[in-house]
Amino acid sequence: MTVRYPDPVGPPWRLPWLRMILQWEGGIMQAFWIEWAIAITLCAIIVSTVYYSYRGEYFEDGVPEVLDTLSRVVGFIGRRFQAAIGMMLGFYMVNSFARWNEVRNLEADAIQNVNNAATQVNWRIRQRKTRSSSDNAEAASEENGIDTNEDEGFSKESATSLPDPDGDVMTDMYSARVQLVRWLNLSHAIVIGEVYEGKPNNFYPLDKLIATGLVKETELAFLKEQNSRWKYVAPLVWFGDFMAELRDNELFGVDDGCINQIAPHTLNIRNSLERLYRARDEPIPLVYKQLVNIAVRFYLLILLIDSVLFEVKNAGLNPDASLGRGSFCVILLYAFEYFLFVGWLTVADIVANPFRRWADELEWNDYVTRTFLSSFLFTSDFGELSM
Repeated sequence: MTVRYPDPVGPPWRLPWLRMILQWEGGIMQAFWIEWAIAITLCAIIVSTVYYSYRGEYFEDGVPEVLDTLSRVVGFIGRRFQAAIGMMLGFYMVNSFARWNEVRNLEADAIQNVNNAATQVNWRIRQRKTRSSSDNAEAASEENGIDTNEDEGFSKESATSLPDPDGDVMTDMYSARVQLVRWLNLSHAIVIGEVYEGKPNNFYPLDKLIATGLVKETELAFLKEQNSRWKYVAPLVWFGDFMAELRDNELFGVDDGCINQIAPHTLNIRNSLERLYRARDEPIPLVYKQLVNIAVRFYLLILLIDSVLFEVKNAGLNPDASLGRGSFCVILLYAFEYFLFVGWLTVADIVANPFRRWADELEWNDYVTRTFLSSFLFTSDFGELSM
């Protein structure tokens, strides 16, 4: 779930930025502290080993030309790489965050479209308070003392009920609303269960949808037989078929105009869910991720070699010196640069995939649950409750 952290803005004497930096859950240290610790340990071991290996050798005539040339070349490459790595990481980070933000907005569109469609269902699926010809005839018969309820073939229920796909009878408009809104949310839940990489989750595999009340046994059996990429389309098709059936039976005021008003909203749901699939299936190109990772780690290897050469020269020029402050500064500098560049790369890799399971992940399960609950509010008539 999304991590909440202290606001870094506040009275300076309270050090709010420090509390934010030191937060572990969802923080940068949680993401790559193991790799960072391994890198620092290896650097310390290599630097110490090289130092004590060359400690007994004294360069009487100064640093050998080969060693000096190699040190200069490595230092030159390191300086040139530093600017290039910074630009490369900056561009990679911008694109990764743009992708994360795009996926978040796509899910927001999907939620909005489900709620909009549920609102339309509430507005359009209603009992029409008009007097039909049969109502007029009944009123006239009552004035003449005739009881039409005893006439054969007359049933008020037949005008306000329709069997649902499982054979149950929908006796009122609320059941019809629930059926329609349930299918909208079922389509949303199927897609989120598929794209979210934290599996199993609340909506994957499909059997978990039974507990949520979003799917019935007969529907589940049908969905299991379909291609996983297109399962989410079936509930939208059922939605359209049921609307057509309501229209054909002249129930709850559903006519062609009503269907034409609701249809664009179901199409918007389908389009937003399809874009989520596309975002999942079209990640940042592998070649670019490989290039950035190779470049960053090659640069850090250059820094390690430069640190080793520094220790070789230090040991050769000062045979009586001990491994101390200078070597510690070399290791500390390497640790800081490793934290800066690999930490930067790790953050970019994390946000480049918004569908991953992570401490600071997008709240995919909660998105579906909250949408399910909020959209079902539209199946009730609050106007009647307020009267």
